[in-house]
Amino acid sequence: MIHQISNIDIFVRQDWSRVSQTFQHIINKIDRRELDEKAYIENAYGSTFYSLGNHGGVFENFNLTDGSPWNTWTGDFLETFLPWCKNLRNVFESSPLDFVGFSFGRHIDNVKSHIDGKKSGEASQGHCNLNYLVFCENPNSYTYTISPNGEEQRYYSQSGTAWLLATDVLHGVKNQGIRDVFQLKFFSPFETVKDWLEDHPDIFSA
Repeated sequence: MIHQISNIDIFVRQDWSRVSQTFQHIINKIDRRELDEKAYIENAYGSTFYSLGNHGGVFENFNLTDGSPWNTWTGDFLETFLPWCKNLRNVFESSPLDFVGFSFGRHIDNVKSHIDGKKSGEASQGHCNLNYLVFCENPNSYTYTISPNGEEQRYYSQSGTAWLLATDVLHGVKNQGIRDVFQLKFFSPFETVKDWLEDHPDIFSA
């Protein structure tokens, strides 16, 4: 069996309450249409990008859910709440991994099966995400992958756990309730990232 999901044993020391509160404040601004927006045409699933100026922004997607927004916050403003990210980024940039970036995401219902959209020529060597479960309201929530031969693999969304997920195969989430995820995106093959993370277990506590 080709693994498309792997538990990664890490410990993240972080007060997520300020991150969550600030994220909700940004979402409230989106709901009031107080942020500049544009269609994100490079993503095949039709996200809208809400700008925070030079400090990143939030991607909002309805096409991959059952009707509620799936919001993903990225950029420098997010990282001001996570000062350890600067050192972690330096570690990744000096490694053989093709690290893309950090994000904080929230959704409250299912995420439909999809393969991550990329621009032409991007991630030709594969791509995967490390998902750290900050909070999940529903203990029965799980993420799954479906291989080309139809085989399914899954992990359950237990808060405080981290999972490496292949995103160049069909994958989705079965969920009802608030689900907050801190994500690290890589444009490197799943096995390459898995092996490197397992060889460097202390990078999140450095």
